[in-house]
Amino acid sequence: MGDASDDENRVTLSLFGQLVHEPCFDTLRTHEQLGYMVFSSIVRTGGLQGFRIIVQSERSALYLETRIEAFLLEMEVKNYFYFIFYLGFYIVYL
Repeated sequence: MGDASDDENRVTLSLFGQLVHEPCFDTLRTHEQLGYMVFSSIVRTGGLQGFRIIVQSERSALYLETRIEAFLLEMEVKNYFYFIFYLGFYIVYL
C-alpha cells in the first residue's frame, strides 16, 4: 500500500487498520463463520507497508478470497464516511 516512510500513507493505513480491525473479525469470524481464526493487521517491512487479513479455515482458498473481497468492498463504502468522522476525531485529540 505504499512507502512506509511517507507520513501521509503511514497515517492513512494506520487509521484504516483501526477502522477495519473489529468489523473484520465480527463479519468474517462471527457472522460468516469462515474459520476458527480471523486476524487483520498492518504489515511494515523492507520500507513497504500493507494490510493483511488472515483466515485459518477448512474452506477453499477461492471461497475465502471472494468473501474477503466482498467484505473489503463493503468496508470501502462504509469507511469513506467513518474515515471522515474519525479523522476529525483523531485530529482533535492530537
